Amino acid sequence: MGMGVGLRPASIAQRRAPLVRRMPAPASRQGMRRVGGVAIYLPAASLWLMKTLVLGIGNTLLKDEGVGIHVIRALCEGAPPADGVDYLDGGTLSFTLAGPIVEAEALIVVDAAQLQAAPGTVRMLVGDAMDAFVSGHRKASVHEVGLTDLMAIAKLTGRWPARRALVAIQPKEVDWGEHCSPEVAAAVPEACRLVRDQLERWRHGA
Repeated sequence: MGMGVGLRPASIAQRRAPLVRRMPAPASRQGMRRVGGVAIYLPAASLWLMKTLVLGIGNTLLKDEGVGIHVIRALCEGAPPADGVDYLDGGTLSFTLAGPIVEAEALIVVDAAQLQAAPGTVRMLVGDAMDAFVSGHRKASVHEVGLTDLMAIAKLTGRWPARRALVAIQPKEVDWGEHCSPEVAAAVPEACRLVRDQLERWRHGA
């Protein structure tokens, strides 16, 4: 198991400061850029990788509604992210998350969503498909601030990330309880795989 990050359960009544896991690039990974004829050496990843935010949202006191946070925890416990990639526990969302979103060049959101599918179904929606899904499912959100609201803010400022994706997971139970249903808990590794695969595609320019 890698370096653990202590993430506290989300709370309806109390919101904590978001936690970000940022890993520096190893000193051995060096790249060179010439600026005004001067050679500047920096970690290679910082030259080529975009500033990327992986945002998990949900409430871990409402069973499957908290699956986005459980995915972020699993990612944090796995291999360290590439330089430039942040894993963020967004809790039940608030307008304070508009800042990290507009600062990102690429965005992946992980959340429970009504897919009209079997519990534990995981789907990846990329680009315009993500926008259409988020806009069309505003009323289904139990978050205090909808992802639709944050998307609108980012678009108004012209800073909605051009590269964006939603990893949506079909819940089974949204009721009091700190643990996901077995079907949704079993979907966490698949959601993590989709996140990592999308990061790799973006890293290679896809």
